[in-house]
Amino acid sequence: MMDRLISVVVVIAMSAGCAPAGPVRDPTGAPQFDRTHVPHVGGEPYFCFDMVDPSGMRRAQCDVLAGYCGRDAAATATAGMQVTGGCHPVESVACYMEFFPDGRERYFCWGDVAQCQVVGAQAISMSGRENISACAALDRSFHTPSR
Repeated sequence: MMDRLISVVVVIAMSAGCAPAGPVRDPTGAPQFDRTHVPHVGGEPYFCFDMVDPSGMRRAQCDVLAGYCGRDAAATATAGMQVTGGCHPVESVACYMEFFPDGRERYFCWGDVAQCQVVGAQAISMSGRENISACAALDRSFHTPSR
């Protein structure tokens, strides 16, 4: 009964114009990075841990909070990848976003633009250009704008 009720609410919300709008796209059709989805407080550092991916590439995987960084470092190690350095604060990161057909999105941040572009290109090869934004550089002064 609850599943049916949830389905009815979703159908009503979608028909009322409440369905996910999807990403804003540039003139080529590629999704644009949406800064409103990166929860960062201006003036605070980002946090990165060093790792080696399955291809042997060394990189710094980053997040906006130390706790998120620790969680991601543990998940990376559990997945069998080598974590070579613990979480440490940094002044800037470069991030891309992946957009999903159901309206969800997720950001991924790296130690610099070059690393972001390499990992973003790998994501594009798996998910398609229409689902992955270009990388955006964010420094310590970045504060999440209102939606």
